[in-house]
Amino acid sequence: LIVSSADDTLNLVTSINIRARHPTCRIIVYIQRDELRATLQASGVTYVASPFELSGRLVASAAFEPEVALLVDEVSSSQGGFDLQQFMVTPKSHIVGHSVKAIRDLLLGRGGALLVAIAQLGSDGTFAILANPDGAIVLRAGDALIVLGDDDHNEIASELLGCEQGR
Repeated sequence: LIVSSADDTLNLVTSINIRARHPTCRIIVYIQRDELRATLQASGVTYVASPFELSGRLVASAAFEPEVALLVDEVSSSQGGFDLQQFMVTPKSHIVGHSVKAIRDLLLGRGGALLVAIAQLGSDGTFAILANPDGAIVLRAGDALIVLGDDDHNEIASELLGCEQGR
């Protein structure tokens, strides 16, 4: 569920009420005042979107590392053809039990996407994001692979991994 009104207080109250009635629902909340982020996270929302925070980081990158800012802009808009995509590892996926290194090598060896991160499912149902993960990590059902590639790379990744894009 996406909660996105122009009123941060309404977004906060709405998300708390939704969480109380639907404890397993994924809730994404838009806020303008970043000081509400911790409160929303403590209330159990899945993701807090604050465009001003992201914009501020992009401006800082543009000043000190302009090529990084250009890459982030390209990847986040996918206008340059590249996109970050998430592939869920299901219990039926043949990559369960394989190492990150083996999957990274498989993808690159077949012209697929670049594995840039994994999201490990914790026992509490939340995900820990590991950027540039250690190659020795073994993938489990419920984990997610985050890859960078164009449409062709990501299609190859989907076929090789036996996973669908998204969650």
